[in-house]
This record gives sequence, C-alpha cells and structure tokens, in this order.
Amino acid sequence: MTLIRNTCLICLVFAGLIPSYAFAETLCKPSEMLYFSAYTGKPVGDSFVRNNKLISLCGIVEKGVMQTLSYRFGTLAKVELEFNAPKDGNFTYFAERNSPRGVDYAVSFLRGDFKYQLNSCLGMTCNQYSVELIVYRKDKVIATIVGDNADLIDNFFGEIVHEGNVEKSKVFKQ
Repeated sequence: MTLIRNTCLICLVFAGLIPSYAFAETLCKPSEMLYFSAYTGKPVGDSFVRNNKLISLCGIVEKGVMQTLSYRFGTLAKVELEFNAPKDGNFTYFAERNSPRGVDYAVSFLRGDFKYQLNSCLGMTCNQYSVELIVYRKDKVIATIVGDNADLIDNFFGEIVHEGNVEKSKVFKQ
C-alpha cells in the first residue's frame, strides 16, 4: 500500500499537480507557507556538495497579502539564526536587470552591525548555483554561502513581484 501511495505522489509531482517543493526539507513551521528552502554547501566542478545547514524563507499570507516573512538558518535539529518580519524589523527588496536575459533579485535584513542578503539571478545569464547568502559586517563581506535550490527562490521572487507584496505588505521597508 505504501508503494502505491508513494508512486501516486510521484506521479502527481511530475504532472505538476503537487509542487515538488511540498516535499522539501525546511525550517518552516507547519502553519507557514514555504517560499524557499535550500541546503548550503559548495559547488565542486559540475556538482554541489551539501552540508547539513539549511536556509529557509517562510511566511503567512492572508487575503493575498504577505503578513509575515521569516528567515531561518540552521539544521533540522536547531535553528541558529531567525529573523521575523515585521516583528524584528523589515526586509528590503531589490531587483535590477543585469542583461536583456537576466535579473538580479535580493532580499535583505539588518541585525545589529550585520546585514544578511539573499541573492538570486533569474534568466539565461545566471550561474547554475544562482542562490547565495552574503553576510556583511559594516559594509564588509564576511561570508558568502551558496544554496542548491534555485527553482524555489525563483518562485519566491515571482510571488513578491507578481502579487505586489513589496507595496502592500508591512514585511518590506518602503
């Protein structure tokens, strides 16, 4: 029976009736919508070597408007860093065309002297691993962390842009 159920779920995913990210490992809470979740690691040649750390963006939407957006970093066993907007402050959103066939997107937040910026590039001019977290301390880059799931972050930025959440939501700084 389990084999039949799993086969049916796989068929629904491939048919596009259930998004593949519904099965992603995430630091989101059950009541939150998963916008993005990726393991961090390093590109090595044509492959990606994961570590056990995840980056997740999760939110709550009511009446079509994003009410909360949460950034979490850590392992499935322990969240090491969490930022919840608008409670802890706001996210800043950025988009810029980098070529006729590509757009750079970023969301960032401040915590003390540190700025955490999640970047993605959408389009044909982007790298294979086009999701990265850059950590700044007083405008100096102190860490760059690469994520392995560009498809999900594309969905997240699409949700922000197409649903007008930057203008409507209290999650983003105007």
